[in-house]
Amino acid sequence: GGFGLEVRDGATLTMQGCVVSDHKESGLLVLSGARVVIDRTEIARNGSNGVLLVDSWCNAEEVSFLMNGEDGLLADEQSIATLDACRFEDNLGHGVWGEGDGVIQLKDCTFNRNGQGPGRWQNPRTKVRTSCAST
Repeated sequence: GGFGLEVRDGATLTMQGCVVSDHKESGLLVLSGARVVIDRTEIARNGSNGVLLVDSWCNAEEVSFLMNGEDGLLADEQSIATLDACRFEDNLGHGVWGEGDGVIQLKDCTFNRNGQGPGRWQNPRTKVRTSCAST
């Protein structure tokens, strides 16, 4: 079907040890002040973005974003994403893309063979803090 999971309107979702894969659209759509906490999960082979954040919040640790049809994670509008020890590989777009006035914090993440640019990229208004490896 369309999206794997949709979280919206201030709701909170916690995922641990899951696989979100093979959806026509994004694997996880997070909207309107919703919060997601993702731990040791694989988000792979989704037709659009692995995770799409719009005015929302995401904390991900040891998550693999693999072979998604667009970006591994797209943080749009005023989203906040904190990504720790995540892996971004073989996504057709960027590993991570920031659009809008959000904040993306990357720590100990790896970026390999993503289709657009060096693996992580952002609109000039998006704030990015990073300590990651990129190949």
